[in-house]
Amino acid sequence: MDTGFCLWFTGRSGSGKSAIADALTAHLTGLGLPVEHVEEEKLAADILQESRAGETEQHALVKTALTMARSLLNHGIIPIVTLRTPMESWRREIKQQLPAAIMLYTKCKKEVCAERDPHNLYHQGKDAPVPGVDGVFEEPQQADLVLNTYIDDKDHCAQAVIRHLELNGYLEISSEPTKEPPADGYQSDEEKEIKKRLLDLGYL
Repeated sequence: MDTGFCLWFTGRSGSGKSAIADALTAHLTGLGLPVEHVEEEKLAADILQESRAGETEQHALVKTALTMARSLLNHGIIPIVTLRTPMESWRREIKQQLPAAIMLYTKCKKEVCAERDPHNLYHQGKDAPVPGVDGVFEEPQQADLVLNTYIDDKDHCAQAVIRHLELNGYLEISSEPTKEPPADGYQSDEEKEIKKRLLDLGYL
């Protein structure tokens, strides 16, 4: 088993990236693996003080998340990144600089995403087009896995990712039921170790 991988979700806002990432985080921590979810909304709030980022700001968020993912991998932690990442050139940049990245495309119709609108981005005033919301979103040409989130629910999509990881040697194939993670995420010793690593990285 090779745990040196990063799950990078790309897709429009409202396409289900974070919901699937949360399900995967629960599954992987249940297997005793250290995981850190790098979320676009938190990055935008910390760096930009807003969630509605234009193309330049979006690219800056991608670069920041890329640096964080590399650092987490170097410390033995599996990064799960949920960023719109709307440009194909940015995805190529990620794959070139982070070969361990597994690109997951949450494919969903724009109309469905707008109906969900979890971060109220589609219905805000539109002073300028926002990539992955009301601006350009380039269809991924070389995604490692496409998840049809307008058809399948988050649990079905999460299981598809797990199967992909198992078939490609990142996780051991098991017929046993998925072990439920502890109610507070990590067990006490694991939690201390993860917090120490994240403190060393400056994320806490």
